[in-house]
Formats: sequence, C-alpha cells, structure tokens
Amino acid sequence: MNRIILSVMIICLMTACNNKPSNDSQPVGTSPEHPPAELEQSVEEPSLAEPEAPVYIELGDYEGDQLEIVQLLNQRIQYLWGNNETDYLKLIQEGSPLNSFPSYKIMKISLLSEISIQEQNNVFQAKKDGVGWKIYDID
Repeated sequence: MNRIILSVMIICLMTACNNKPSNDSQPVGTSPEHPPAELEQSVEEPSLAEPEAPVYIELGDYEGDQLEIVQLLNQRIQYLWGNNETDYLKLIQEGSPLNSFPSYKIMKISLLSEISIQEQNNVFQAKKDGVGWKIYDID
C-alpha cells in the first residue's frame, strides 16, 4: 500500500514539474510603431575583418631579462598568427596548464606597467646557460 501511495506521489510530482508555462503558447503582439522588420535592421553585425598583421611590443626600450620577456611575448603572437603550433608549444614551460594551441589570435599587445622581476625569499630558480624564459600560465 505504501508503495502505491509513493508511486502516485512521484508521478504527481513529475507531472507538476513538467507543467511549466510555455512562452510559445502566449500570443505575441506587434505595434505599428515597432514592426519586427525594423528590429532586425537595427541589429549591427560585428566586423569580421581581420587585421593584416599584429602589433608587437617595441624592443628598443628593454635590455637583459626584460628584453627576453618582451621577445617571448612577441614570439607568442608571431606563432599564433603563423599557426605555428610546434614552435608555440616550445615557448610553454613543461608541466604548465597550457597544453594546447589556442584558436584565437592576438591583434595587439601592450604593457600595462613596467616589467619587474622580483626575487622571492623562499623560492629559488636556477637558469641553465642557453635556456631562456618560458611561459607557465596566462591570466
């Protein structure tokens, strides 16, 4: 007997959850002031024109590690634009969460602040001769 009551309650609950009002069943009114054709015409489509070449960061203002970091950023853009997945993935640090070639392209890059390389008190990083900076993650 309890099973029958429970079954009926479940069926009623499922039926009640399914009875949501539909927007399709309500009539849609149009006024002479705003016919649907005018609404479609006012929608602007985004420009799909792609720039011919990306804008890179100028290298002349940087030296040392700062120059290497700017070159790394510029190479990333260059490889994205050239669809050069092999060289792009060489820029990424091993073990990074970035493990695939992105589908987007960067049109322009600029620095929001000066590049500052801070020494950490508890973290030490050794840099082998001939090994440059790598990208670990992107915000």
